[in-house]
Amino acid sequence: MKLQKQLNNQFMELGQGAVSTKQENTSSILEQIFSAFDKRPQLDHVFHGVRRIKLGKHGSRSSLFYSKKCGGFIPVESRLELRHCYQLEADRTVKRYRTQAIKIPRAGKYLVPDFLIEFVDGKFEVHEVKLDVRLGNEALRLKLQFALEFLLADGLAYRVITEKNLPQSHVEQNIVMLYDRGGRLTVSELQLDLLRKLVLAILPGERTVCRIREELRRVGMPSFLLENALFSGVLSCELAHPIRSQSLVEVPA
Repeated sequence: MKLQKQLNNQFMELGQGAVSTKQENTSSILEQIFSAFDKRPQLDHVFHGVRRIKLGKHGSRSSLFYSKKCGGFIPVESRLELRHCYQLEADRTVKRYRTQAIKIPRAGKYLVPDFLIEFVDGKFEVHEVKLDVRLGNEALRLKLQFALEFLLADGLAYRVITEKNLPQSHVEQNIVMLYDRGGRLTVSELQLDLLRKLVLAILPGERTVCRIREELRRVGMPSFLLENALFSGVLSCELAHPIRSQSLVEVPA
């Protein structure tokens, strides 16, 4: 059985009542979690973790991602981690998250998972982001298995995220486009409500991206409201194909 399947199976078992038997570890991990989310960003508005990601190093794929949910920049080490950030921003069950946020003791050293996530229902998850091809590495497999068992014993969910778990093709391209063009910006509920009413006033078959942009210009509202509304779910459209000027937009009930 592949590691990913083992991890998924044990992750499902967590929801069936996994209870911590290591109170000291639980306390330590929970303290780290609360500390990570209580920590304010530095003057550069970056949420640095317990292991600081080096940025700007030659040949490195590390970068900063601006997170609306976190209210600052999240450092990531790879393109895969960057893609996961977009996924977390689009997931409406996610409240906020941090990278390199907690330390797991192992053999006199520490494992530092990639993501710590808090959901709107108050639950937490720890994510490790790896290329699927790397899961066959024995040393990595042992590290992931150790982290899984350690966190599971403390009542925390642990998931390994690969490229197979991320949005694909046009869906991902649309998510990135919507977030970058408007989803990352803060707008008021009043603005979104006015946009919704504006769209409802258009005949259903004529509610295209182009038509809505024209209406926004007509009433003097910023065009990025459309992307913001589509990203946040106030409005919806088909994501499996590229969003174009003639793409139809719907108003969820």
